[in-house]
Amino acid sequence: VQAAKHLGRTHSAVNHAVQRLQQQLGVELLELKGRKAQLTATGEVLLRESRQLSERAQSLESLAAVLAAGWETEVTLSIEELYPMQELASVLQQFITESRGCQVRIRNDVLGGSLEAIEQRHADIVVFASQRVFNESEMVGVVSFSPVAHPDHPVFAVGRPLRLSDLSEHLQIAIADTALAPQSKRDSEWLLTEQRITVANFAAAMQLLTRGIGYCFVPSHLTSNALRRGTLKRIPVENYQRHQIDLQMILPKGSATGPATLRLADLFRAQRHAQTQKSPA
Repeated sequence: VQAAKHLGRTHSAVNHAVQRLQQQLGVELLELKGRKAQLTATGEVLLRESRQLSERAQSLESLAAVLAAGWETEVTLSIEELYPMQELASVLQQFITESRGCQVRIRNDVLGGSLEAIEQRHADIVVFASQRVFNESEMVGVVSFSPVAHPDHPVFAVGRPLRLSDLSEHLQIAIADTALAPQSKRDSEWLLTEQRITVANFAAAMQLLTRGIGYCFVPSHLTSNALRRGTLKRIPVENYQRHQIDLQMILPKGSATGPATLRLADLFRAQRHAQTQKSPA
């Protein structure tokens, strides 16, 4: 009776529907206990499953509506190795709550690889490091570099003020440029010597450095803990100011950029603003 009232149908119509469903499924869904109909154990299982299916159907309907409105199913993000992982995690954490099913595919590009991602539109958003100003790019951060090595490295035994040219006498750890075309590669901007080991990322470089292998120009946010623990030491170079480079963001697809990508870009801007607010005046 209560089911009939809830559905706005007659008692007999509900009974008929239940009987028909039981015949189709080949199982008993209800059983009488006294004058009251109750779900059988099988009926309980099927009810739980039907609720889950109903929720999934509603979710699919919502997703279909979102996609019909132009919301992307996937956003490709090209992120420069230099962009702080903690800040990237904050951006993605916020985006996940608003993603509406949109997946994020992350490419880790370095130097010329980032420029290729821009020029060839391999990504919806490119976050890259460059002193060059690009049309329609915007700053989303600044990163500073210092040359560092293990405290026992021979470079610290030189009995006079060091110059950058002195570093060319020692093994350098370099980060691989991810550009595919030789003419796009920019890694020579950071190379001081032919004596080098080239690794895929700064995590690998740090593993070598803390074991006393070579020296490397490393972003300050990656070396702070090692410097504090004494497993790395900053190389004092005469007349060398910690090199700073801008972190920029660009949307290579321009007016064809979708709403999910635009929202993710907004979150990078908000993260930049939050970091600026935290920085001392």
